[in-house]
Amino acid sequence: MNILSVEGERTELVNKLSTAVSPRVKLLYLYYFYDKLLNSQSPALIESYLPEQIENYITFLYSFEPAGVSPQLVENILTQSVQISKQSCAKHFCDRLNSAEENLRVKYNPVKNALEGIDKEITDDGNLYFPVLELGELPGNETTGLLETITVQIKEGKSETKFLITPAGREIEKAIGKQIETSWKYAVNYVKKYVRKSNDAHKVFIQFDHRYGEYVGNSLGRSTNTYFYQRAAAIL
Repeated sequence: MNILSVEGERTELVNKLSTAVSPRVKLLYLYYFYDKLLNSQSPALIESYLPEQIENYITFLYSFEPAGVSPQLVENILTQSVQISKQSCAKHFCDRLNSAEENLRVKYNPVKNALEGIDKEITDDGNLYFPVLELGELPGNETTGLLETITVQIKEGKSETKFLITPAGREIEKAIGKQIETSWKYAVNYVKKYVRKSNDAHKVFIQFDHRYGEYVGNSLGRSTNTYFYQRAAAIL
């Protein structure tokens, strides 16, 4: 790589970072940029271009969730973080880089053990999960998935049932909001067949715990159906 090609890559990186929503995707953009930079084996280029985004790199590395990502890619990211910490221009960031790397290793080891069949125990932690696939033009043509958890609270209302979704967003309000409302109505109508007196008004609070980005699609309803049936039976 020469300075002109690196500068072109840097400009493209900055533009992608400004439009990407997911911190995990942002880390992947940084990973591929740093991979090319480090492979250039040019101390001058590394010294000039590595420090600019290192704060973001550490932030995104620390929050990175390895589940749903190629194990080889996770291993490569861990290796790269060690390489970066050894660069003279990153010496002031060594402690934070090492902390972020160790944090990722702690999260990755259970995933790795499960994939290798070492840890076969599955526990129910009581959380409501649904799978997420990240859309868009991901760096390296990667396909990544996530497991989001949802916190649900249901309280009695006054006149009509209202749904409050956090975080609020355009796609969540329209598509997923409709899924949640439909799932709740089905659950209530089913339970009413067996309950003579019931309160028709509730406040249903839905919180997406990790807030990975804007959620679209039609899979959330399947995750909430069973939960709503159980909750409706308990409170109606």
